[in-house]
Amino acid sequence: MALTCTDIFKFVFAVILPPVGVFLERGCGSDLLINIVLTILGYIPAFTQRIDNSLDMSKADVIVLDRGVETEHHKFMRAALDLALEAHSVGEVPVGCVFVHGPSKEVIGRGRNRTNESLNGTRHAEFEGIDMILSQEKYRVQAEDKSSNFWRDIILYVTIEPCVMCASALRQLGIGQVYYGAGNDRFGGNGSVFHIHTDVNLPHSTYPSEGGYFRAEAIMVLRKFYVGENTHAPEPKKKKHRVLKEDL
Repeated sequence: MALTCTDIFKFVFAVILPPVGVFLERGCGSDLLINIVLTILGYIPAFTQRIDNSLDMSKADVIVLDRGVETEHHKFMRAALDLALEAHSVGEVPVGCVFVHGPSKEVIGRGRNRTNESLNGTRHAEFEGIDMILSQEKYRVQAEDKSSNFWRDIILYVTIEPCVMCASALRQLGIGQVYYGAGNDRFGGNGSVFHIHTDVNLPHSTYPSEGGYFRAEAIMVLRKFYVGENTHAPEPKKKKHRVLKEDL
């Protein structure tokens, strides 16, 4: 019987990736642990492709944010968008995120893409935020204490749906909740392509995820980035005739 793409990914997440949890429990830097994983996998080239203008939310879990009501979701997603804009200003793919401690409503971790400046394709916003949390002793101690369920109290706000790599890492950590802006119909791990967050056949606890928070803003900042030249690309493509699409 021929293996399907789904079968291959289930094998990867059930057999290859669980050992990464050991590194996470020890507070290991995510750049080391994820490079180990990607070395094993041979680094799938598709994950380095750009996210197209055709970002789609049709298959993801979508909640539309009511613009007429100011909520904590507005506050934290704005903070994530600010980080995405910061990434855009320095030539990084504009994705930003914040990690919030649920009980205290305090932002304890922030991240934005740093793949170009670090010359490391794994330095996604989520891993930057995780490393920021683990760099703080009081949180690292709690994270290492298996009886504390530290990560279950943590909420992630991110401008773009986590990719398969990040979705798997979040599940291994035991994240409590994920809110995101726009879906990722190429590499999404939270519903657009794969359901890493809810698949009961995978190890580690599932986690809830909702999209659509400041979706338009998240898409537009990505489009602005991809309309321009990516000077960090191995073979930059000229985009003289590309125009910014404003319809969503």
